[in-house]
Amino acid sequence: MLAGDAIASLDENGERITGDGLLIVFNAHHDPVDFHLPGPGAGRQWILELDTFDDALAPHPVEGAESPAHRTQLVGAEAASVSVARASLNFGARFSRDSIIVI
Repeated sequence: MLAGDAIASLDENGERITGDGLLIVFNAHHDPVDFHLPGPGAGRQWILELDTFDDALAPHPVEGAESPAHRTQLVGAEAASVSVARASLNFGARFSRDSIIVI
């Protein structure tokens, strides 16, 4: 996870730099696995942007992500997901399946 609110650098005006959080989850198992997600931060929600198990899936909020007890995400077998902690409800895909390279 890369936390967009944990950037130590300042911009050219001396203001704190902040951005979206980024969470990439890899499931190397041959079965789907539920992963517990960290909190997205105050006023933010997790948006699932990309799921390599289902490349037709449109970006959408992760269900139950507002409740720590239910903050899980099912990641398909041998797949990866990219979620973004975003403050805005205006979301859309910034990633594509073609932009992920598995080595």
